[in-house]
Amino acid sequence: MDYKIRKFWTILLFLPLLACTGFTVRAAYYPLSKTNPTEYDNSTAFYKGGGVYHKNTTSGQLGFNAGSERIGKACASSVLWLIASGDASIYEAMSDGKISKISSIEYEQFAILGFVYHRFCTIIRGS
Repeated sequence: MDYKIRKFWTILLFLPLLACTGFTVRAAYYPLSKTNPTEYDNSTAFYKGGGVYHKNTTSGQLGFNAGSERIGKACASSVLWLIASGDASIYEAMSDGKISKISSIEYEQFAILGFVYHRFCTIIRGS
């Protein structure tokens, strides 16, 4: 019985490190396909590590018929899963860059030990 309790608490202790840095268990071993492949579009942690420190930029959707002369960024962050702030929505990033037409969207993640500090940003380019 004591072994099961120890095992439960060990799993519970390390569980936050699994998904807080922006990947799922499936994506950790099998890269997800993208419609806009670039050299940095894969957030597979299996290849890049990321248990202690994680920084990654992932490409998102592409817009239509827009230039990319303006950039808008919106971020949300959390500390110890207790305090969270910010708005990382596409609308907020468009407002930040005064963008009306979207050219491309990128997502940037930064984490230290997953749950200690985590920041997620939406970066939009457009006109």
